[in-house]
Amino acid sequence: MMGTIIGLVGFICYFIYDINTVLWKKKVFFPFFFLGSLIVILASIYTYSKAYKQAGFSEHGLFMFILALCFFLLLIYTLFFALPFQETYRDHSQVPTVCNYGVYALCRHPGFLWFFFFYLFLGFTLKSMNFLFFGLFLSFCNFIYICLQDAYVFPKQFKDYQVYKKETPFLMPTPASIRECFKTTTRRA
Repeated sequence: MMGTIIGLVGFICYFIYDINTVLWKKKVFFPFFFLGSLIVILASIYTYSKAYKQAGFSEHGLFMFILALCFFLLLIYTLFFALPFQETYRDHSQVPTVCNYGVYALCRHPGFLWFFFFYLFLGFTLKSMNFLFFGLFLSFCNFIYICLQDAYVFPKQFKDYQVYKKETPFLMPTPASIRECFKTTTRRA
């Protein structure tokens, strides 16, 4: 339960960060994305270690861990390397444009997919379902978060977001978006 509450605090930090980028624009809240990430990581480590001590690894734990690691690496790539880092996380002085190539041609929120599958497979590494439920809760928080971004924050933050919404699926990739993702993966901003 403690890990769940801590994870929720991390998502509250994400909400504050995003609302700040379009409403308040206060420097004090600019680090809240990284603070939220740190909190979610700490909550995950705490919850996972507690669940591991109670139940141990599942029969297919190593295979599930490898799958989880793949999705974790996709998440890190999507959030910190597929986007132009300076414009996304540091320079809050100008109106940014949408990144609509590579994994962001796949769907508008590919990080959600990688986040969900990371927690799903990491949950399957254990005999207990406790961490799996924790991961599903965080994924639900993440879904609410991306809905806020898609409906309110990003249309205000990115001048070309409405065009991006028309061209790119919300969450579930389509055959056309998969082709566009592979076609534009090597493109850089």
